[in-house]
Amino acid sequence: MNEVELTPPRQRRSRKTLDRLVEACEGLLQEKPFEEISVADIARRGRSSVGAFYGRFKGKDALLHFLDAKRERLIVSSWESYFSKAKWEGVSTEEILRQFVTLSVRAQREKKGLLRALFLRLRAQPTKEMLVRTRRINGTVVEALRDLLAKRRSEIAHPNPDLAIVQGLVMVTAAIREWVLFEDLHLYPSTANDEVLAEELSRAFITYLGASSTARIQKRSKKK
Repeated sequence: MNEVELTPPRQRRSRKTLDRLVEACEGLLQEKPFEEISVADIARRGRSSVGAFYGRFKGKDALLHFLDAKRERLIVSSWESYFSKAKWEGVSTEEILRQFVTLSVRAQREKKGLLRALFLRLRAQPTKEMLVRTRRINGTVVEALRDLLAKRRSEIAHPNPDLAIVQGLVMVTAAIREWVLFEDLHLYPSTANDEVLAEELSRAFITYLGASSTARIQKRSKKK
């Protein structure tokens, strides 16, 4: 048994119980930190029992790892689909980046509790499996975006597009994580909301890559 430590459900009823426990934990994580959630809380919210919980998971940490593995499968699949080249035919690099940032902000907001718990665990007590999953997710996003923009080099004024795409992703995702997952720790007062955040980070990413129409004109002028 690996770190997920799940006893696979064999009956339909057992699978439904598992689903309720998983959904209960995710719901509770939107309300309070993982450390403040007990197995009894999860069982109660999932309309189940503590015994049923331990019949599937060795402990609360095992459920968190299970959620991380589930998250990896969903994210890798969804991002690969999202970055499908056919979907973006005729769309500018500027618009691709804008939509990507907006979706990233929305996705982190929707899963804030779970993502915060996973990020804190990854920093404090990382396991080999968690690191592998995180690297696979990050690698999927980087490669998919880089492949999508490969034929749009003429729309990027940055002298090193491949480097800029990775660095830009790091800057944007770090800012989203800080703003959304740790908004209760903000040291600077702000009246910005998620919509404003997405717009400002989109502008920063587009400007850094030199993907705006103004940057492309300047790039062509320098070559003449």
